[in-house]
Amino acid sequence: MKLIGGKDYYDSALRFGQDPSIVFVRHKDKRLEERLLSRSYLIDTSYRPFGSKQLQFETVQIYFCGVKYNGVKIHTTKVVDPCLGIPQNVREEHIFWDYEQVESFCSKNGFETYNTKEEFVKYFNEDKNSEYLRSKLIDLNITIAVLIKRGYLSSDDYWQIDPFTLKDFQFFKVKDAFTAFQEISMWIGGVLTKNYNPPQIVDEKIRIEKRGFDSKWSFRKEPKTHKG
Repeated sequence: MKLIGGKDYYDSALRFGQDPSIVFVRHKDKRLEERLLSRSYLIDTSYRPFGSKQLQFETVQIYFCGVKYNGVKIHTTKVVDPCLGIPQNVREEHIFWDYEQVESFCSKNGFETYNTKEEFVKYFNEDKNSEYLRSKLIDLNITIAVLIKRGYLSSDDYWQIDPFTLKDFQFFKVKDAFTAFQEISMWIGGVLTKNYNPPQIVDEKIRIEKRGFDSKWSFRKEPKTHKG
């Protein structure tokens, strides 16, 4: 598979060879309205103090080769007493793609969540293998879609289409570089290509005659012959 546009973590699989007949064009800012693809919600998505730290849960949602993956981004900010003279708070970001990862992180750091285990498990698996959404992605010719949040209202959000930003969402925790590369190649070459209906090329002579013109004279009526 040939990659065009930007760089992502799975590009390293190119060293194993590529099929130039399959091309994946990636975009910096190609958008799709938020309402056009299904999204999932999680209660635990707000800042709150927790001991000496502030904690924020944020949903991460990615469509990848016909499958929806729900993740959780956890921001932790160490609350620093300004009297100590430390100029900046320490901010960390972690992304997890299943409940066990979230539970392990929270346990090690003494955090608590508003959601139950059942709610997390439901969220992580919601719409994951939806045939309806898979068909919609095929119809829209989408390989990757990443939900981008812009504000408090979901109407401000949008889906970023076929970007080169999976590395920023630590998607390598879901698919290693070789697997991601292979799945994209098979999706484009074996699924999207079969769904693609190229425009029919009509012979110029037939096209002219369908419009009522004579292919010989290039206008609708043959010129009259004047008798001498």
